[in-house]
Amino acid sequence: MRLTRTLLPLVAGLIFTLFVSAPAVADLVQVPGTETSLQPPQGFLLAAKFPGFERADLNASIMVTEMRAPAPEVMKAMTQEGLASRGMKLISSKTETIGGREALLLNVAQTAVGTEYLKWMLVTGDPKNTLIVVGSFPKTAEGELSEVVRKAVLTTSWSPGGGVTH
Repeated sequence: MRLTRTLLPLVAGLIFTLFVSAPAVADLVQVPGTETSLQPPQGFLLAAKFPGFERADLNASIMVTEMRAPAPEVMKAMTQEGLASRGMKLISSKTETIGGREALLLNVAQTAVGTEYLKWMLVTGDPKNTLIVVGSFPKTAEGELSEVVRKAVLTTSWSPGGGVTH
């Protein structure tokens, strides 16, 4: 009996700590006009001119594109040659699982208006729909933004037709 009275508050405290410190689906922010949510990095705000988030002071963004196109076909085009045809250089490509779906996580570089940008691109979907989430930032901010943008892109939750998939 005495042991139970001693352990009960400890176990309750441990359970409370685990729930409070664990990331929750509630941390996801719905991207207006889309069926996509994600956890934007600190300092990123909802964008006014595109679906996603931006950090204007660093010229960084996370843009969400949902389109009616078969994801397997779009993913097949995400090769070194396919990206080069769009002015991008493939740095790395890795298969991930997002919401139970296969996804590609690509790291690419692209120069626009004289500035070199780095991008983390997540491509996923189903046989009819494709979701592309692109986190972009100037190479000069790589140390500050690359890892936080990559992590944010990987929090993507996409639920075509409603509901939350994480």
